[in-house]
Amino acid sequence: MANNKIGIDIGGTNLKVAWVEDNHISSEIIERGTPDNIDQFRTVLWEILNSININNETRLGFSVPGVVDYTNGNIDLCPNLEYLNGINVKDLLQREECMVGNDADMALLGEISSNDLWEENIGLVALGTGIGSSYYISHTGPWQSNLLSEIGHIKVASNGRRCTCGGLDCLETYFSGWSLISQAKKSGLEVEDVYELFNLAQNSNQVASSLILQNIPYLGIAISSMINLTGINKVILTGKISRSYDLFQEALYNSVSNALHPHAKKDFQVIKSSLIDHSSIIGAVARFK
Repeated sequence: MANNKIGIDIGGTNLKVAWVEDNHISSEIIERGTPDNIDQFRTVLWEILNSININNETRLGFSVPGVVDYTNGNIDLCPNLEYLNGINVKDLLQREECMVGNDADMALLGEISSNDLWEENIGLVALGTGIGSSYYISHTGPWQSNLLSEIGHIKVASNGRRCTCGGLDCLETYFSGWSLISQAKKSGLEVEDVYELFNLAQNSNQVASSLILQNIPYLGIAISSMINLTGINKVILTGKISRSYDLFQEALYNSVSNALHPHAKKDFQVIKSSLIDHSSIIGAVARFK
């Protein structure tokens, strides 16, 4: 069959699988809760793959929330799914036609391949439970250079906030999903998910709105640092927090602009992804020829 590529996005809470053809999702997206251990992972994945009738020629692309060695396909570090640490997917599934990539890298590759952005210099920031990032400069991305992009762990303040990585004052301690929920609860808001927090802000809850806006400058510092350092002029926001971009777009634009080199202010863009839920699935198979 012509359509022989499957993208598999492994998230901290959900596992998503879909057929991909011509850089677009070509089937229903099958979604399951992310398994708790490697045996369950292998079992659930094979149940899904067998249900959609893969064959020996089907190519599988994986997107994972961790550090990937693109030279050998190993998942070197996956903090939220530790059972994947050190795993090589080819060996795990005993299939040669497998590729794996970092989720933010694959999201950016999905954006580029779906929207024909191969001639642009672009960054991506994934605003979810944590904060991931990637970049594509002079026709090269991390999946080619085997380099790492971790904007979530840029130090943006000196307030002594402890990050899950062990460091202090990383961007994640201010504008990630886990941090915003923690701050919201300390402010007396009864929320369990970042969607609830942004819904409150959307409905004019002043505590929620103030909490979000007071943390925007930290995100602005990080994004402006990415632009100042690399010279890119477009940053794509993805992840569940980016769904609410209209609530903080103006504040973020101003924060980024205020911290940019004067030359970089002329034509920079910070835009919301058009493929928020799908880009990592598409990007996971984009390297297959």
